Amino acid sequence: MRETKFSEKIGLVVACSDKYAPILYASLQHIRNNLNSRLACEIWHAGNELCEKIKRQFKAIPGVVIKDVLDYAPPPASLYWGWQIKPLIIKLSSFEEAILMDADIFFFEKPEVLLNHPGYKKTGAFFFRDRRLFLRPREASFTENFGKWADPDFYEEQKKFMREIILAPSSYLPKEWGFFWREDSPSKERPFLVHWQESGCVVFDKERHKEGLRHIVELNRNHKKVYQFVYGDKETYWMGFEMAKEPYYVNKDFPVSLMNEKKRIKTDILQHVDGSLFYQQKKTPHLGEKDYFFEMFEGKKELSLEEKEKIETIYRAQGLYKIRLPFWKKLFHTLKKLWEALKQLLFSSTRKKRSLD
Repeated sequence: MRETKFSEKIGLVVACSDKYAPILYASLQHIRNNLNSRLACEIWHAGNELCEKIKRQFKAIPGVVIKDVLDYAPPPASLYWGWQIKPLIIKLSSFEEAILMDADIFFFEKPEVLLNHPGYKKTGAFFFRDRRLFLRPREASFTENFGKWADPDFYEEQKKFMREIILAPSSYLPKEWGFFWREDSPSKERPFLVHWQESGCVVFDKERHKEGLRHIVELNRNHKKVYQFVYGDKETYWMGFEMAKEPYYVNKDFPVSLMNEKKRIKTDILQHVDGSLFYQQKKTPHLGEKDYFFEMFEGKKELSLEEKEKIETIYRAQGLYKIRLPFWKKLFHTLKKLWEALKQLLFSSTRKKRSLD
């Protein structure tokens, strides 16, 4: 049998722990068997985040290698437990062109098609937008859901922080992201975005963006301060490129959510590229007849037959490709799910009580 060759210059890079191993395993099998992608993949962890039984199953997937950050960076492992590991593994990866993916995303298309996108070819970097959630003058319902990120007072602190590290944004920054460098404040007539970039997938050419990558890694190394002003690693990619004055492309499409007829979210984020489904975050539920896409500005949108087929393909992959977890891991995850369900129940009852009061 002829052995498949995988590119040494282009590949997927993903950080994973035992917690996300079942989702990533199904995702990689889907990429190999349904999308027929032959991209190499490096799965990174720090210390004992992946048990040996899970490592063996990942290694059985063609083109997948496992790497420990501690073989390349100083201990302790806890330094890398969190979002801050993501930019670092891009830097440490063996690839010249890296496609960083979160462990809980599923692609609808071969991820490498982004390398042929005109925006990427021109700039050497491709970023995705986050959902359009808006910052308004303080409203109880809005700040309750989004915490400090929707608080106008906190916005002023963010603005000061941003202006200290980026004196003036480049033309590559989308106009609706440029409010930190304007003098006006959020209002009902002119609300500002709460989040800007979504980092479930980040693509860039490391050879063309050495300085930008250096800034991104440094921002995340200083995460105890930086994450006070931005939500995890998400915004640090465009911020690093702005600091380095390097070009990048931001996807034109905003993500949508998959909703059911009761207006409840089934899948939080689904990304499109040039109008076509490209990837989604987290597990895919079975589609209902009346499910629809929803975006804050565009509103409700019916799913096409092609979109339904793509979502169902991932749903089937999740059921077909299952990793074998050690018994103690299964027990831990079961207890954790029960605890999360209990917390949600208590949270819902508390909100109902408040509304009655």
